[in-house]
Amino acid sequence: AQSGSAPAVDPAKLGISIDRIRRELRESDTETRADSGLAINFRVEVFGQAPPIDIIGDFNVLSGPVPGSAPSHRDHIEHVTPQIYRAPVVPFSAIAVWAAKKLSEKSAKARCEEELARYRVEIMSGANIGPPSCAR
Repeated sequence: AQSGSAPAVDPAKLGISIDRIRRELRESDTETRADSGLAINFRVEVFGQAPPIDIIGDFNVLSGPVPGSAPSHRDHIEHVTPQIYRAPVVPFSAIAVWAAKKLSEKSAKARCEEELARYRVEIMSGANIGPPSCAR
């Protein structure tokens, strides 16, 4: 294991040609200008293949949110409103309607039982009356 030296790089894995770079450097050395003096001017042109660009990717064209777009109104409300102040899962209006219906059914049942009790008392006393309205 070498502790102080840089790791060896295999140029074949990089996809470059060391021979081509050396040839280009040799050719650029011969192209020195007379007015440059002792300055060394050289040019290196590196060519490579660009990675493929996938524009569509996992973008769903038919439905779904646009990636990287602004949040929807629902997303914004969920982000800025604390959980304790959000609307409950079960609406209170549905609970109120259910409670009113049950109370109405209970009071109608109680009225019918009272009417039946009065009817029994009247029949036992010998009165000739028709049946109660809730029994019809």
